[in-house]
Amino acid sequence: MDFSLLPSDEEDWDGEYDEGYYSEDESYSDEVFEDEEQNEDDEQAYLNEMAIGLVNDMSPVFFTDLQNSLKGRTDNFSGIVTDKFRSDFRPIVERMGENHVVFEGEIQSYPISSSNIIEVTESRVVAIVGTDYSSLSYVPYLRGEPEGSEMEWQLTILKEDGYWKVDERKLISDSSSDRIDPVRPEVKQDIVDTIYTNARDWEKAYRNKDSSYFTRIRSSDYIERQESYYRALDQNDWYWQGEYVGLEFSSDSISIEESNPIKATIEARIQYEGEYLDEDTMEFAEEDDSKPSTFRYNLEFDYDAQTWYIVDTTLLKQFSEGGIQSY
Repeated sequence: MDFSLLPSDEEDWDGEYDEGYYSEDESYSDEVFEDEEQNEDDEQAYLNEMAIGLVNDMSPVFFTDLQNSLKGRTDNFSGIVTDKFRSDFRPIVERMGENHVVFEGEIQSYPISSSNIIEVTESRVVAIVGTDYSSLSYVPYLRGEPEGSEMEWQLTILKEDGYWKVDERKLISDSSSDRIDPVRPEVKQDIVDTIYTNARDWEKAYRNKDSSYFTRIRSSDYIERQESYYRALDQNDWYWQGEYVGLEFSSDSISIEESNPIKATIEARIQYEGEYLDEDTMEFAEEDDSKPSTFRYNLEFDYDAQTWYIVDTTLLKQFSEGGIQSY
């Protein structure tokens, strides 16, 4: 090294480095930083493009598998989902079977763009995918097949052992969320028919003092109450001779709960006319001057029997809802 180029003593060095030397170093540092930024941008752009292609390739397969699994009420997905997804999905189709829910529609997914990408790394992609459902899940007894809906799903896709798999789906939006599909009119008619059937059963049971005539009751309290009436008649050695006159019900009071089993309530008033006779002489003993009573009936639907059954009754002072109709 030629030391003659260095300052010989303090007088020869003014205490400052040549600015040009350091300005060249700063320019080099800026260029390195810009290159790093460019590399990061390029890498992110590459990951985004990879994610877009991945989601667009996987979505049609995934939603076809989803469609077929809903139709068959199974978790029969191909290898396109993780074990966690399959485990999370299984209770959904189990509840469908328990509640007699069916799905008969087709599901179409739409291609995504960069704006749909939420998160992307080398092993994880989160994206919003738009879909078109031609129909929705429903209970055939309660409703006709509903119209379709446009839904957005957030899919989380993970890389497992070198393979990309859907790990989670989350509903973001549903165009049918505010829509209420009406219950079939036949269902409400079945409920009213059940009240009428029970009214005629009551007539035969009271006349014969025999609770076995009831065919639409699944309430031990109700049966015990009726049998207490029969015991009161026996104590007087009376029997009732009368007939059913009519039934009124509140159509506005009918409510249906989609549960397992399906539940319903209705308010109704039944009228009978009759008299009490002496069992020994068969002569008139007393007029039946009881007034028609209004009850709220709670019912449950038995899918195996395809029949509504009364499970509870509550005595009311009067109808609490309108729409009073005669049967």
